[in-house]
Amino acid sequence: MPLHRMIDLDDIGNMAAFLVSDLAKNITGGVHMVDGGYEIID
Repeated sequence: MPLHRMIDLDDIGNMAAFLVSDLAKNITGGVHMVDGGYEIID
């Protein structure tokens, strides 16, 4: 379900910060959409 709000630069920055943190140390690849859920409704 979409979040019904515009995505801002902080959302993208938070994903980037997560991916470079130790919390993401086992993530080795993939596509991570930062779009508020709009991709799932096409």
